[in-house]
Amino acid sequence: MLVRFFVIAFVLAWALTVPIALHVQGFIPTRVLPPAAQWLIGIVPIVAAWWVTRGSAERAPWIENSFRLRVAPVWYAIAIAAPWLIFAVAMMARTATGQALPTLSFSPLLAVFGAIWLVLALGEEAGWRSFALPHMLRTRGFFVAATLLGLVWCVWHYPKLMSGPYFKLNAGSFAMLGLFSLQIVIANYLICWLYVRTRSAILTSIFHASWNVVSTAYFMAAVDLYITGTLLVAVVAVLTLDRQWLTRADLPDTRRAAAS
Repeated sequence: MLVRFFVIAFVLAWALTVPIALHVQGFIPTRVLPPAAQWLIGIVPIVAAWWVTRGSAERAPWIENSFRLRVAPVWYAIAIAAPWLIFAVAMMARTATGQALPTLSFSPLLAVFGAIWLVLALGEEAGWRSFALPHMLRTRGFFVAATLLGLVWCVWHYPKLMSGPYFKLNAGSFAMLGLFSLQIVIANYLICWLYVRTRSAILTSIFHASWNVVSTAYFMAAVDLYITGTLLVAVVAVLTLDRQWLTRADLPDTRRAAAS
């Protein structure tokens, strides 16, 4: 079931993004799909999970975990604020080392983007964290499962990144791709931790969307080494201090996790 999920998630997403990337990069002269179609990959993971759980006893618990709202309020505060706190600490580090602060873009449209990011984030989180992660935790510990999922999630994004007008087939763009890969794999540990602690894809979607809003306000956030470094420190701190939850082969009890 897990393999089928990954196959469907990749085939559908890359069917949308690879043709666009090939056109943008100049490999095919004719535009096969409109550029906006690339954003549909955000709903692909939830579609893949819905498909592979049809007629299965896993459908009900997957839906429950994907749309769980009853989580202690402190977790909502963490999900919303953590990306901004990481960003603020990273900017303080930039200042302390004599680096200029980036120019941020705040406008009413940011709220619109936030709503869009939340919908697309739920489409991803219901698949990657609510479906794939629990399956991987059944046979692997947290760190192995989260590492493998982070790598898969990272590679899944590549054609989407190459569909943008800013990516060029040169050393600079591939260096940026490497920095993006590093950040997304590190961030995945934090998102997986949030899911293990709450069993709620809604919660991880809020974190995911909040992080994307930061990246919208500061368009270089995904390749900023100060942000990536601060994120790494946060991940190490959280996974060290809360290690008791991450040494189990399966997920903790739903009610205990949600109420903690």
